[in-house]
Amino acid sequence: MRVIRLLTCVFRVDYGGYRQLGHVFDTALW
Repeated sequence: MRVIRLLTCVFRVDYGGYRQLGHVFDTALW
């Protein structure tokens, strides 16, 4: 799952405006 974790981090960086969505996405995975 570390790869997905990294992808979520990249997702947050690329889509700073959607940080909340990234947080929810990360929480759903973990």
